[in-house]
Amino acid sequence: MKQKPMYWLKHYHGTKEQSAFARKYSYSDRVRYYWPHPEIKTAVERLIENLTRETPPLNLVSQFMPGQYHHIQEGIIENNPLSLIYDKINEITSIYSYATDKNGAEVKLEDK
Repeated sequence: MKQKPMYWLKHYHGTKEQSAFARKYSYSDRVRYYWPHPEIKTAVERLIENLTRETPPLNLVSQFMPGQYHHIQEGIIENNPLSLIYDKINEITSIYSYATDKNGAEVKLEDK
């Protein structure tokens, strides 16, 4: 994000430290603008390959993805990067799905 600030510069104000904090913790997810960049795609692919080879320890999963940790413990998902990613996406989108559907139906992504 620091190399291509055009997507966030006008949205984060304050000191250098305040701007760095906002980029890291803001509710406004400006990172979405970077996903199409080839270097980001390559980095994500490498991360998934590394986490497939060496699965993250469960204490780390429990700290950063507590819902997915419980799903691993309950046998709902496996501890692999794609299962974690899809389950986290389902967790977040189910909130929006429930809020926008009068019947509260959930839409689930499937691992491929």
